[in-house]
Amino acid sequence: MSFAVDESLQFPPNVTEYKIPLQYGTNYTITLRGLTTSGAKEVTTENIETDIGDPPLHMEKTIQDDILQLYPVLNLNGPIRSYEIIVFGGQDGNSTKECRTFKTTLYNFSWSPSRYTAAVLPVENLTEPRTFILGDNHHYNGFHNAPLIPNHNYAIYIRVTSRWKHVCLY
Repeated sequence: MSFAVDESLQFPPNVTEYKIPLQYGTNYTITLRGLTTSGAKEVTTENIETDIGDPPLHMEKTIQDDILQLYPVLNLNGPIRSYEIIVFGGQDGNSTKECRTFKTTLYNFSWSPSRYTAAVLPVENLTEPRTFILGDNHHYNGFHNAPLIPNHNYAIYIRVTSRWKHVCLY
């Protein structure tokens, strides 16, 4: 869905700051022009793209052994494009920052990467809850869901990608 809202605000001379109430998953074009006693100044335009925002938390009790329960995320904060399952080997904690900056990486047989994308599932493939078996040795859209090493710690992330930005769930 797309729509435009045009709003114009004028401030008294003593206002030096104004906090714009931005919505998640929205693109903004902000145009500013100062008016002084000597006339109007040049127009300044700023484009702002906000993060999609955190989708509903649905990860509690969704991993049991190597089975991950996946739930569709509603398009409340922007149009969902895909779900990326990311495996971080040798980790116990939750690092959303690392997930946000992670570059999609293929698993490589010649060396065992500590971080890789096990699957990318287009939104059309997750219209209702489904299970996903971690390390099932299958390929999903060109990504290898490599077997997991027994007794090894892993952190599993699901990166929900919108058309604008992405967020991570742990």
